Amino acid sequence: VDSGLGNVTLILPKDVNAKVSVESAAVNINHGSSWSQNGKDYTQEGEGPTLTFTVKMAAGNLLISDN
Repeated sequence: VDSGLGNVTLILPKDVNAKVSVESAAVNINHGSSWSQNGKDYTQEGEGPTLTFTVKMAAGNLLISDN
């Protein structure tokens, strides 16, 4: 996911294995309770194969949601 400036929302169901890696310097990141953080990597445990996302943003807000 590439975004220059703005707001980005990723919505993934709670039962999905997922990893989101964030490549940015000036981004405010909020995430749902089923997500854990390790540096700029956010993971959620679930079933099946892991969906992997790389988010590149110059500035803005990123919401990683499990709703």
